[in-house]
Amino acid sequence: FGSRYPCHWQSSDMDIDFQIGTPKKEERVMEKSLIYNGRFDQITDYARCVFIMEDSSEIPSLILKLKECKDFHVVRLKNRLNPAYDERESAGYRDCQLLVSTSSKWTVEIQIVPSEIFDLRTRLGHDDYKKYRFIVEAGRRARSRFKAEREKLLGGDVE
Repeated sequence: FGSRYPCHWQSSDMDIDFQIGTPKKEERVMEKSLIYNGRFDQITDYARCVFIMEDSSEIPSLILKLKECKDFHVVRLKNRLNPAYDERESAGYRDCQLLVSTSSKWTVEIQIVPSEIFDLRTRLGHDDYKKYRFIVEAGRRARSRFKAEREKLLGGDVE
């Protein structure tokens, strides 16, 4: 992510760091296009930013403030901090993710990450995570293709 900007909501004492992410790199766009069977229009996080929260108990308050914002509207909320969320779906990564649509029709991904998780990601290095994520996604694609071929051969929905 880019430079850090301290951000303090006027109506709150929340201590939040805010970073604007760099645009998604071409290599990752191509990887994601494989996940979506070549549907580039399904990739929703070309532009992204992150709120890094010192106190994770304040995440719901931040989400409410973002939902009240008049500059965009929330399209989707994915809570990967929920203990019930299957961590295999995100290669083990945990955050709260909002997709918002701006008046100019841009879709932007807003990540809300507890500082402990963000610091761990920074210390471990994003490169190792990207390699692991690529392997997990390749396995998911292979299983999906195998299941589709098996259904064609055997007919119907086969587990």
